[in-house]
Amino acid sequence: MIINARISNFKGISSCNLDNLKPVNLFIGKNNACKSTILEAMYYSLREYAGPNLREAMIRRTNARPDVHDLWYGYDTENPLQISLEFEPVTLSIRVLLDSANQFVYSRLSVTSPRTGEESPSPQSSRYTLDFGVVYSFQYGFEALSAFSGNVQKLTRSFVYECQLLDSYAKRDTNSTEELLSAIKREGKSKEFGGYLQNIYGVGESWEFLQNESTREFHAAAIINDKPFFLSGLGDGLRYTIQVLGKVMLAHDTAVFIEEIEDSQYYGSLKKLIPFLVALGKKNNVQLFITTHSYYVWDLLEKEFEDSERETRFAVFHVKRDFKNGVTNCVGKTKEEADKFWSDVHQDMDEDL
Repeated sequence: MIINARISNFKGISSCNLDNLKPVNLFIGKNNACKSTILEAMYYSLREYAGPNLREAMIRRTNARPDVHDLWYGYDTENPLQISLEFEPVTLSIRVLLDSANQFVYSRLSVTSPRTGEESPSPQSSRYTLDFGVVYSFQYGFEALSAFSGNVQKLTRSFVYECQLLDSYAKRDTNSTEELLSAIKREGKSKEFGGYLQNIYGVGESWEFLQNESTREFHAAAIINDKPFFLSGLGDGLRYTIQVLGKVMLAHDTAVFIEEIEDSQYYGSLKKLIPFLVALGKKNNVQLFITTHSYYVWDLLEKEFEDSERETRFAVFHVKRDFKNGVTNCVGKTKEEADKFWSDVHQDMDEDL
């Protein structure tokens, strides 16, 4: 589990510290507070250990041609972009630099034991051209872990290879959704998964892969009243839930980053979705990172934990961005400061109303 994170010089963030992360983490704040950027920083730094992926970090939310300078806060390529994720046994770090000739971008990884200070030396992971084409790469991400115990390697490998980032685009990605439904079927979990959807939406209990008469291709279809409904004929909320619950159901010992879980959902569906999500995360040891604009999501998540358990399993962070210096503050709610925390969030979220 990630327990602390440090982000500097990444996109809209000059610096951001996240302390005392828990199995379930909620980030609440208004638009343009850098909530999504925090998720991106953690996700893409993990994925860089599996292979070059910085181009994806650039184009995820735009169809524009990537500009290398956009990856740095304020186009400040003189200073390195750095992200560190602290686990209990090790800290994984990524350092991204633009070379002095402004020709190549380098991403370099390191693994450190916080207990001993021991660092596993590692070569550069990747060299990118200015449009983020990969021209040289060492597939060494886990060689850097070789100095540590087998349990550490196993934990980190799972985190790196299985972590997922989900956003509003996921509900439109029918290919990914069909692959997910196929994987659920292969794992023998179709009945369990269909039960979740049926409970939340009243449909989705049964799925088949049927031939679409117009395209002659086989696609996933929900069987409702003995009639097939392909993904394009289903609601946005249901399609997003397929991605969210499906990914967490199949993942183990990793993290899933979920952007605006309330997207296309109404209160009734959220009220049922969130308990299933928390239960699956706990069952599969999946650390959850969730962003929201909604007080409802915060309230529903808090209700999933008893008072004695809430302090150890659930964290709420108020994300507020200082545009003067680019610092993104993530203040965590504490038992002692609960009233002040609520008041600060309320004032920030509603100040323009």
